[in-house]
Amino acid sequence: MKFVYIILSIMLFISCTDKNADQVKNEVDRAKSKTVVSGFQSILNSANVHGSILIYDLNTDSYYSNNFQWANKGQLPASTFKIPNSIIALETRVVENDTTLFKWNGEERFLKSWEQDLAFKEAFHYSCVPCYQDVAREIGVKRMVENLKRLDYGNMIVDSTNIDMFWLSGESRITQVQQI
Repeated sequence: MKFVYIILSIMLFISCTDKNADQVKNEVDRAKSKTVVSGFQSILNSANVHGSILIYDLNTDSYYSNNFQWANKGQLPASTFKIPNSIIALETRVVENDTTLFKWNGEERFLKSWEQDLAFKEAFHYSCVPCYQDVAREIGVKRMVENLKRLDYGNMIVDSTNIDMFWLSGESRITQVQQI
């Protein structure tokens, strides 16, 4: 049940408006403050990662980042897509709750932690791509597109050829600012 509350809390932070990318970027530009935090770059450098960290403080209407230009550049959502994918799965009842079981078919997977039966909350924890691909296929193109539009979730390109990969490869894009 705790997992459901976490997902519901995350839902509160996802915009469900008709804003386009320019409007979202303008909101960042109009924020009370934008602070460059050099320490964020140090974190990324120590992990040998190229990108940015973006944090929004709702109470002070302030953004913090090491690289605001990167934060406004569209990227594949990759693992971060498990959040909207989980929300959509719960909303469409493809997944009933955090204990819904994903049965492992015995095939070798990229990570050993994925090679077992996983409850939904464990699939989330381990970021089990095959589990989330099953979820996306069961949600289907029509419901996925409808729900992504409701969430105003970036520029996702979803069709029958990529329903289980559009967040991992291809032309789908979302910015860090849009995710916030």
